[in-house]
Amino acid sequence: MKKLLLAFALLYSSATYAGVGDVYYCVTDNQTWVNESGNEKYTEEKFKFQWTETEIIYSGGSLNNVRQELTQSFPSQEKFYANSTYEGIATSTVRYAGGKLVFVVIRPQKYGGALVLLATCEKF
Repeated sequence: MKKLLLAFALLYSSATYAGVGDVYYCVTDNQTWVNESGNEKYTEEKFKFQWTETEIIYSGGSLNNVRQELTQSFPSQEKFYANSTYEGIATSTVRYAGGKLVFVVIRPQKYGGALVLLATCEKF
């Protein structure tokens, strides 16, 4: 009985705090710049992100040093939503769930387009 209670406690506590504080390693499945002239697909790249209590911090690849504020966080489901604005030049939004990350940057002014990045991520 003690072993069963201990196992339940360990499973419950890890599910409650899954995600926050963890580092995820990602590989892009597709990364495309879209504008009125057409599409430009970029090569595969690797990057990682750290999920903190208040933000997502990226390193490596085209997202190096990007920080996004968490708008909704569901650690027990390993799912979050985050957004950021870059000095009025661009906005970005990200959705992460089930090991899949969708990151969209919209740059309406000078560049008139959007970057759409799809990646598969694993926690290490």
